[in-house]
Amino acid sequence: MKSMSKKEEKPFQFPRELLQKLGECSAGGFLLFTINEFGGVEPFISLDNEVAARSLVSYVSDFVKSFQEINAQNMLDSMTMNESDFEDEDDGGEE
Repeated sequence: MKSMSKKEEKPFQFPRELLQKLGECSAGGFLLFTINEFGGVEPFISLDNEVAARSLVSYVSDFVKSFQEINAQNMLDSMTMNESDFEDEDDGGEE
């Protein structure tokens, strides 16, 4: 028999009211990504027409490419910094 004192937890659902408000603030649509409680990505899309869809897809594509380049450069910078730190330790501080 289940205990009546415990409420069964429902999975989180993104509020429709907020999505409607986002739509009202947009002049063509939106694309929203969230991460759910399980770590999965959930997209929410609202597009008014084909032109808005093409514009948004083009922009997102360029944004992702730029973001990947920035992350790759940050990783290289981090690796280079770590490599020089190890060289300083190997020298024993002597010049």
